[in-house]
Amino acid sequence: MPAYRPFTREVEREIEILGDPVWQQARPTVARLVRMLQRAERYQDFWELQLELISYVRGLQTALGALRSELADLKKKLATLTATQPTPLDAIRDVQSQIADYKRRIDVQDGLRWLMLTIGDGLAWRCLDYDRAMITILGRGQRVAWLSGDEGWAAELEHLRAEYEAGNFALLNDMTTCIRNGDITARRPEGINVYEVKAGELRDDTPQMRRLQQAVDFINTGEVNVDGEPGGYIRCRRRYRTHLAQLSALLRKAEAQGTATAKVSPVQFVIAVDFRKGEAAAKLSSYEDALAASGWSLDDIVLSTSTTIRRMRERHHSFPSLAPLSLYPLEAEQVCDLLHGSLNISGMINVSLLARSLGDHGIEAEPVAPPKSEEVFLRIFKRTSRSSGVEGSIVADIREMMMLELMTPATLRYGIDALVDHVSASSGAPQREMVFWADEARTWSHPQN
Repeated sequence: MPAYRPFTREVEREIEILGDPVWQQARPTVARLVRMLQRAERYQDFWELQLELISYVRGLQTALGALRSELADLKKKLATLTATQPTPLDAIRDVQSQIADYKRRIDVQDGLRWLMLTIGDGLAWRCLDYDRAMITILGRGQRVAWLSGDEGWAAELEHLRAEYEAGNFALLNDMTTCIRNGDITARRPEGINVYEVKAGELRDDTPQMRRLQQAVDFINTGEVNVDGEPGGYIRCRRRYRTHLAQLSALLRKAEAQGTATAKVSPVQFVIAVDFRKGEAAAKLSSYEDALAASGWSLDDIVLSTSTTIRRMRERHHSFPSLAPLSLYPLEAEQVCDLLHGSLNISGMINVSLLARSLGDHGIEAEPVAPPKSEEVFLRIFKRTSRSSGVEGSIVADIREMMMLELMTPATLRYGIDALVDHVSASSGAPQREMVFWADEARTWSHPQN
């Protein structure tokens, strides 16, 4: 169907990338960097990992620049040939073949660059103590995710080294997709500081710095008004709990037999696939097969996504509020294969069952079907008195946290209760509120591998 052609082409391109020799040869490097991320404890460890990532990404950027320049030349050559009479068909076909090859090579190099930035996101989460609230607000705005040129890079490197020599770890924000305010985030004994570097100087009078100050105000006070959008955040006292502990064994089972499934809760179903297993990995390949395996009713609203879809999406758009795949508490080789593409996790959530389960706890919930579920997947109402109550919507970020981070339904319920309590005690017009749970470090940290 024509409406699905763009996504179909994206899948075709993904298959081409994963099968490319250059992509395959990068796997040992990816595995080594993931192990470095998992084992990092001291500032020295973080510093060494960051330098490795920067070196690799700068090399990829250089290669991309050369490939794109050569591709532009080929396109000019093709335009000249197509305007030539008589039409040189053989020469045109040859140039078209070269253009297709260059596009594939660019896709591979750019795919590796985004993979490295995902590891950079994991480094940011670790350095910021897994503080999803802080990362979410620092991630507002347009992502850059591209290292500066020579002059800007020299200035940023100077300040990175100054922080390091002072005994602090400083993160280069462009080495991530999740921190989009300022150039450098420094972790100092007195707290986190984010600043911008311009031509070797620290600047505090730019529009970017004014946006950064708004982000810092958010972190310090919990109140924010960024670009005219009022709102705030609520810290739920309940710990952020997930079913992630079940994933490692599930992935090992998939590595052995191609496909493995688990209903991690009454409303969450997970499918793990090892694409290296050929036909054995083709089980449950359709949505209908997966739904049948879950045992859920065809009449229920069931949403799904996967790590493969997320990897493709994040080359175009990413959500800083979502934990990066590089951070998942799995064996290093499993994390590597999720990033590199030979392993896949598909998460499904039965929104109809979830809504009914919330009703058992006094929360009226209405499931939202596609395509509106891309923005909001639940509408809720909780009565606070005989005459009033609190209503709201649960955004898509939370949906993905339940599908891929496997956040427990009880954790969602506690978050809704915290939201209702906060709104009930507040005065003034309703505003966008974000709920964050406590002690995420316990969820994402794991033993050394």
